[in-house]
Amino acid sequence: MTGLPSLPVTAANGLYVSMVPTGWSGIVKPVKPGYRFSPDSVILANVTSLQSVSFVGTKVEFAIRGRIGIPPRTDLPGVVMNGLPGSPVTDVNGVYVATVDSGWSGTAVPAKTGYRFTPDSTTYDNVAADAVTNYDAKPRLLMISGHVKKPKGAAIEGVFMGGLPDTTYTDSTGFYIDSVDYS
Repeated sequence: MTGLPSLPVTAANGLYVSMVPTGWSGIVKPVKPGYRFSPDSVILANVTSLQSVSFVGTKVEFAIRGRIGIPPRTDLPGVVMNGLPGSPVTDVNGVYVATVDSGWSGTAVPAKTGYRFTPDSTTYDNVAADAVTNYDAKPRLLMISGHVKKPKGAAIEGVFMGGLPDTTYTDSTGFYIDSVDYS
């Protein structure tokens, strides 16, 4: 409590007491990091009797939100935001939201099997405002490769490898390679 001569601190039950001289005047204001109070302050003028002044404190919370998608504009649902309170998951629009207390610190790490993210994590330190962090997702790729040879081991060049994403043929050594999405 600021403004009172003794600068009292509330007890566990929220009560505070301060003695003031008769005729005292001032502005009493509750202060605690991470809280807002209603009323914000009270003016006391020419105090000549017992005064009872109450305030209601509300914890300050902020939102950490963002969108995760595959560029240029494909939303990615089902991404878990590890490290944020409640480990929120992106919705069908690729949007996530977490509520944190004022002063919260931590690291958010997006995770979904078969994808990598840019940035790969975001660290928040002493949050004092809403924050927006968007992430780009990129499917992880797996390589499929091998050789095509005759029974006696001689390479077969120019074999079309059907079923792969790209038009893929074996080279002069019988080797082929192509990439496929992880999923």
